[in-house]
Amino acid sequence: MKRGSQSGFTLLELLGSIAIVAILATVILSAAPRIFGQADVTRCVANQKYLFQLLQRYALENNGVLPAPTGASSWWTRLGLMENPTYEARNASKNKLFICPAAVKTFPGHKPMRTYAINTEGFSMTDAVPLVRNSRPATTLLLIDGKSNQDDASDTVAYFRATSWPRITDWVDARHDGKFNGLFLDGHVQLLSPTDPMLTEYVTNFGR
Repeated sequence: MKRGSQSGFTLLELLGSIAIVAILATVILSAAPRIFGQADVTRCVANQKYLFQLLQRYALENNGVLPAPTGASSWWTRLGLMENPTYEARNASKNKLFICPAAVKTFPGHKPMRTYAINTEGFSMTDAVPLVRNSRPATTLLLIDGKSNQDDASDTVAYFRATSWPRITDWVDARHDGKFNGLFLDGHVQLLSPTDPMLTEYVTNFGR
C-alpha cells in the first residue's frame, strides 16, 4: 500500500506569506492616521451641527436671540443645560458635545474640556444677538474649532472676532490636518484653512 501524500507549506511559500502579511500591515499602519483623522473630522462636524440645533432651539425659546458668549451664564452653560440637566462647566465627562476629539492632540495635557468658540463680531461679549438679523447666513461663521486658552489649557476662549481680541486668526485651532471645522449660520459645516482669504469676511458678516 502506498502511504498517503502529506500536504504542507514549503519554506518558500511560508516566506512569501510572511512577506505579504508584512506588506499588508505596513499599508494598514500607514493608512491608520488618515482613517482616524477623518473619523475625528466627522465627529466634530456632528458636534457642531447638533450645537446649531440647540442654538436654534434656544433662539425659539428666547425671543429669537442667541445666548450671550459670556456673562452670568456663558453660551456653553446655557446650551449644556438644555442638553444635560446635570451639565457642569468644569466636568469634561459631561461636556462631550463641546469637545472635538482631535483636540486631544493640540490641547496641552491632552485633556480638553471645551473646544468650540462662537462669533461675536460687532457685539459685546455679553450681548444676546438676534438670530434673524443676519442676511448672509451661507457666508457667516458662527462656530469654530477653538485653540487652547493660555489661561486655562483645557478650555478655549468662549468667542472670537475678526480684528480685535480674541481674533480668529489667533484663536482658531487647525487641528484637522492643518484645517479647522467652521459652522456657518445656515447650518452647514465646512473645513477651512486659517489662511483662507475670505476668513475675515466670514466673521464680519455676522450681524449684517
